[in-house]
Amino acid sequence: MPEDRNYVQPTVMADRGSLHLETRYNYEAQETGSVWLGVNFGGEGTISWAFTPMVGGVVGAPRALRLA
Repeated sequence: MPEDRNYVQPTVMADRGSLHLETRYNYEAQETGSVWLGVNFGGEGTISWAFTPMVGGVVGAPRALRLA
């Protein structure tokens, strides 16, 4: 958007076996960070599928999380 400021939104993910770890910055809102832990599920056949339920937490600037 023309009047918005530029920012970086890094997301780092790592998988080891079925364990999934993820960290994000500026994803949920600007100036917030989050950490996520999940388990990978998937299958192959006629249709391949993948599913990763995750639980995590967000810290940072809750003022940026306003609902319209």
